[in-house]
Amino acid sequence: MRAFRFVVSVVFVGALGMGLGAEAEFSFSEAEGKLSLEENGKPVFVYNFGMVDPPAGVDVKYRRSGYLHPVYGVDGQIVTQDFPEDHYHHRGVFWGWPHAGANGREMNNWEMTSAKQYFEGWGARETSRKGASFTAQNRWAFHDAPEVAIVRETVTITAHRAWRGSRSIDFRLRFKNVSGAPFTFLGATNKGYGGFNYRPDPVHQPLHFYSALGPQPQDEDSLRLDSPWVDLSWDARGDTGAAGVAIFQHPGNPDYPHDGWILRHYGFNGAAWPHLNEYTLPAGETLELQYRLVVHRGGAEDARLPKQFRKFVARAK
Repeated sequence: MRAFRFVVSVVFVGALGMGLGAEAEFSFSEAEGKLSLEENGKPVFVYNFGMVDPPAGVDVKYRRSGYLHPVYGVDGQIVTQDFPEDHYHHRGVFWGWPHAGANGREMNNWEMTSAKQYFEGWGARETSRKGASFTAQNRWAFHDAPEVAIVRETVTITAHRAWRGSRSIDFRLRFKNVSGAPFTFLGATNKGYGGFNYRPDPVHQPLHFYSALGPQPQDEDSLRLDSPWVDLSWDARGDTGAAGVAIFQHPGNPDYPHDGWILRHYGFNGAAWPHLNEYTLPAGETLELQYRLVVHRGGAEDARLPKQFRKFVARAK
C-alpha cells in the first residue's frame, strides 16, 4: 500500500446557524474499512474504503469498495441503499462505467463483472468551520490481476455544514490512465448507464424528479434529459418528513452541461456521462469530473434548488 500524507484537524465553530450557544464540530472516525463523518455528533456519511461483502446468497463478484453508504439526511434518516435486490451492483453514491477499457479489454467496474476499485491509501483529511474533506486513492484493476493498476482514481469528498434544511457534498474525481494505452469510457449499449450515480432507499416511494426544466412526468423514466441538474425527492413517510437528494453538474466537466441523465422511478438518478459517446483518455493523462450532491428537506422547490444551483455555478467559475 502506498504511503500518503495524512492530516487530521478539528475546528470548533460558534453559534452560526446552529442555535445560540451551540457548537459545530466535524469529526472523522475509522474502523473496519469504513470512514465515518459526523457533524455535531450526528452522522453525515460513511465512505467504504474496505471491501464490502454482499449479503448471503449473492454472487461474490459484487464485493466492492470506494463509495458512500449510508448517506444521511439533515434529519438523520438514511437516504441511500446498498445491494438492492433488483440491481445488486447499485451502491449508495458511486461512480463506474460498464464499457471502459484499454488494450482491447473491457473493464466493467459498473456491474463489477471484470474489474473493480481497490483502495490504496489516504491523502489529506481535514475539517474547518465550514465543513470537512478527505482524499483517498484507489486503483482500477481486473479481477484476475488485482494488484495491477489500469487507472488510478483520486477521490476528494467535501461535506459542508447543514444549513437551512440542506447539506452540500462535493465530489472531485480524478482518473489517471496508467495502462500505457488509450483508455475509453462509454455508457451501456442503448441506454447510456455509467458515470456518477445515486441510489435511494426503496422505502422512499413514490419518487418525484425535478430538473432545471421543472417537474418531470410522474412515473415516466428518462434516458436523456437536457438539464445541468436533477433532483429526486419523496413525500413524508411515517415519522420522517419529505426530503430529497439532487445532483449538480460542475461547469468544468467535459461536455457541460451534458444531457445523459438516467432517471428511474424504482429509485435511481444517474448523471450518465459520456452516455453513448465514447470518450478516450490518452495514456498518462488525467480526466477530472466534479459533482455536487445536495441532501435536503422537502422537495426541490422547498430547498430552493434553482437558486442553489445558480450560486454553485457562479462560485465554480
